[in-house]
Amino acid sequence: MSEITTNTRQPRVDMTPMVDLGFLLITFFVFTTTFSSQTMMKLTLPDKTDKTGPLIKYRNTLTLLLGKDNRIFWHQKGSNDLNPAVLNETTYGMALSQLRG
Repeated sequence: MSEITTNTRQPRVDMTPMVDLGFLLITFFVFTTTFSSQTMMKLTLPDKTDKTGPLIKYRNTLTLLLGKDNRIFWHQKGSNDLNPAVLNETTYGMALSQLRG
C-alpha cells in the first residue's frame, strides 16, 4: 500500500488580538490617569499697616556682611546695637556653614 502524505502545519498562535488589547489598555490608562498637581507653599507676609514689624529675637538671626578682599563679617545684633566691636570675622567653606551665635 502506498503511503499518503499530507501537508500538516504546526499550530500557531495569532498575537494580533493580544497586541490590540495591549494598545487599548495603554490608551485607557493614559486617558484615565490623573497627574499630580503642583503644590505650592503658602507664603505669609506681614501686614502692610503694621509698623512694628515681626518680633524676632536677634539670637535667632544671622546677618552676613561682605567686605573687601573676600572678607566675611557676621553679627546677631539689631541695627541700634551694631558697632565694629560686635562684628565677628569668618571664612568661606565649613567655617561659614558652622556659624553659631
